[in-house]
Amino acid sequence: MFTAAGKLYLTIAQLKVKNEAEVDGGLYRGHTVPLYRDLYGRQVLHLRERFPCFDVYDRLNEDRYYHWYAIRHKNGITLVYTQDDQPGAQVHEDYRPGVKTAFYAPSWLCEAMTNAGFFQKEE
Repeated sequence: MFTAAGKLYLTIAQLKVKNEAEVDGGLYRGHTVPLYRDLYGRQVLHLRERFPCFDVYDRLNEDRYYHWYAIRHKNGITLVYTQDDQPGAQVHEDYRPGVKTAFYAPSWLCEAMTNAGFFQKEE
């Protein structure tokens, strides 16, 4: 259970209640960006990155991912971060690209959100 952007979520699955299909032209790493609606009807961008692999054994056996969920709401963007092998979620309210915080967000995440038009105000 966690709170993000002023709303309570009982599970991570509540961030991806409705699939909005693929965002036209929204690309990161050559792939279209998956866009969803959450339990409250807000747009959520779900991006994931495979856990690092250090050798051939890892490549064959590693199936964990890092997950970033960007929730777009009236007041801005909230990021939620999870790992497949860790319980819970880390929440970063009021995400703004280029602003240094203790919350780690990879540079490609900002690029993907920009390509998907996520920094434009939702109507």
